Amino acid sequence: MAVYEFQCRACGQRFEVKVPMREHERLKQEPPACPGCGKRETEQAVSLFSCKPASSF
Repeated sequence: MAVYEFQCRACGQRFEVKVPMREHERLKQEPPACPGCGKRETEQAVSLFSCKPASSF
């Protein structure tokens, strides 16, 4: 699963969407609705990359 950050242009709320990486292109075409105001005036925000280290053997 990947976490993508979005920001609403209508109300300014920033939120995360967790979807499989294969869904990223769909998110570009159909941005998610804002959980705050419900409008679809959202755009993907620039965010930091994070990953978990593999466990030691």
